[in-house]
Amino acid sequence: MVPDVQIVTCEFDKMAMSFDCTGFTEAHMAKTPMSIRQSDQFPHWAQNSSRIEIYSTKQMMYLGRVGGGWQVFEADNKLVDQQYGRVPDEV
Repeated sequence: MVPDVQIVTCEFDKMAMSFDCTGFTEAHMAKTPMSIRQSDQFPHWAQNSSRIEIYSTKQMMYLGRVGGGWQVFEADNKLVDQQYGRVPDEV
């Protein structure tokens, strides 16, 4: 049997960090479509399967892998900063 949820917690002197990864929501989530990666748009983060979420005590960041861009929000969901993504160069 292969686990479908992985959780790692690391504790440091001045901070704690956790990493969660799951595959059981794949039927309800999608990768960032090319139409978004090639335009000035952002994916619908709640249903984006290739997002990374970074949390601090005052803000959070959605980071879209493979050209999805990024956005930073304050606790009241106020947009702080953002940058559109682009498809990476071919190797």
